[in-house]
Amino acid sequence: MIHFPATDPEFEEMFKTEEDCMEYIISVRWPEGYICPIYQHDKL
Repeated sequence: MIHFPATDPEFEEMFKTEEDCMEYIISVRWPEGYICPIYQHDKL
């Protein structure tokens, strides 16, 4: 199950850096890992 931050303090704790935010977004969007649908590579 995906955990979304419910409060401002929880958000700030989860996303201390932009990298934390990007890792979260990627894990939610591609929970099994990213694979390009056209070229089948794993680079974003």
